[in-house]
Amino acid sequence: MSTRVAMAMMIKVQRNCSDPIEIKIRQDTTVVELKLKLQEQFSTWVKNQILKFAGDELKDEKKLIDYSITDDSLIQLEEKQTQFFLKDLNGKTQVFHMLASETVLSLKQQIFQNLKIPIIEQRLMTGTKQLKDDNTLFDSGVQNDTTVWLLLRLRGGSAKTNSPFVMKEEQFDDDAPAYREVIRGLSVEGKCTNNSCEAHNKKVICYQGFVEFNLLDTKAKCPICTSEVVADKPGFFNCIYKIQSQKPNGEKFWTHWLLTPDRYITFDEAKTTRQQFSKLTAQAIKKDDVLGGGLICPICLLELLKTDPVTQKVTAPDEIRILDCSHPFHKSCITQWTLTGANKCPNCRHMINPNANEQEAQILQAQGQYLVEKQEQSRGGNSS
Repeated sequence: MSTRVAMAMMIKVQRNCSDPIEIKIRQDTTVVELKLKLQEQFSTWVKNQILKFAGDELKDEKKLIDYSITDDSLIQLEEKQTQFFLKDLNGKTQVFHMLASETVLSLKQQIFQNLKIPIIEQRLMTGTKQLKDDNTLFDSGVQNDTTVWLLLRLRGGSAKTNSPFVMKEEQFDDDAPAYREVIRGLSVEGKCTNNSCEAHNKKVICYQGFVEFNLLDTKAKCPICTSEVVADKPGFFNCIYKIQSQKPNGEKFWTHWLLTPDRYITFDEAKTTRQQFSKLTAQAIKKDDVLGGGLICPICLLELLKTDPVTQKVTAPDEIRILDCSHPFHKSCITQWTLTGANKCPNCRHMINPNANEQEAQILQAQGQYLVEKQEQSRGGNSS
């Protein structure tokens, strides 16, 4: 058992006019070691600290004993401002100078003063981390030369209509015939009309895989005889899928990207048939390709797919858009990203395809109008 002892002392450190705090420390401690200790106590970075004793600034490499600092000595702490950068909605960079001990909410207040964007609409990010209002800039990791990204809290657009797609789950049966086998991904169902086929006049399941399939313009092939089959309805198993359609009157309907349950699902033909539509496409993608090992949107850090605690059904809380590079995002998030002028995937920097489909174009237009309205409201409120 060691009987050695070390002599320490109690010094006081005061920042500005606040009450001093006591620090237990040894005399042979260097100034930079003291700063490291104060970093957590005062939420201020080592590089931003200026320590003074008896009017003299303490040098990092010196020891406290070099300045004759003893018990009850009072050291003054002055904090230099942190210089960091803010990328605004137009992709322009603005320079901010704030104390690391100031809160994220204080930063949002400054952004409101400069850009007239309401605090409630602001979302601040560093990398993949969203900053919380109550945290200090120090707690948020905002240091000198850090870049903070400003995004807006926008709601994604989507079709506000009652879906015509009524789905049903099919139970698996080991005694089912070969023409009723399902594989993960997209399948289509229809009747085989080949008189010589064992599946003649039977509803067959034609596997398509992970593609987009136009049910009204494309023929499938019977899994037994490979003759052409008119596709009556889509089916999905162990994948993520979506359906897009248009009725003869021009009404458009589409689903979010949805995750299949543990069973094969398809249209309930008592309630949904191909005859209801003038356009009908179905698409499936691999879960692994979309989720990439996680369930988080890389922009907002919220889950892409959500499990209902009561029904245990897994759905998309916000419509999902999958870029050409296969990285998935909430559609509202990636739309908001592109509206700032960014044209590359936030994950891999692959160029974003500007040719959105009709539904996405509508959403882009709605989001753009939302931004214009918000800017006009801000200008109107500022002039009154």
